[in-house]
Amino acid sequence: MKEKMVLKWQSRQKIGKFKFILLYGVLCFGLSLGVIQVLLQCILNRSTKSINFEDCIIIIIIALIGGIFYGFKLWDNIEYEVFRIKYLKKKD
Repeated sequence: MKEKMVLKWQSRQKIGKFKFILLYGVLCFGLSLGVIQVLLQCILNRSTKSINFEDCIIIIIIALIGGIFYGFKLWDNIEYEVFRIKYLKKKD
């Protein structure tokens, strides 16, 4: 199981840190989070019947910026976990 994770990470690592953060942080996490937040805003503000387009854009931009931070943290966590598996050989 752990060797499989290391092999999978090595293949993903080849795309580079920048592309990894864009793909998994910004697009997968940030964009989906932003869209979900906008949809929730639309559902919860149904009684007022007004959806502010500028607020939706701001929400998505903030979510994308959050996705950058998430991507950095995800990269670092996986790097540490792979290092721990390969070199420290700890048993869980």
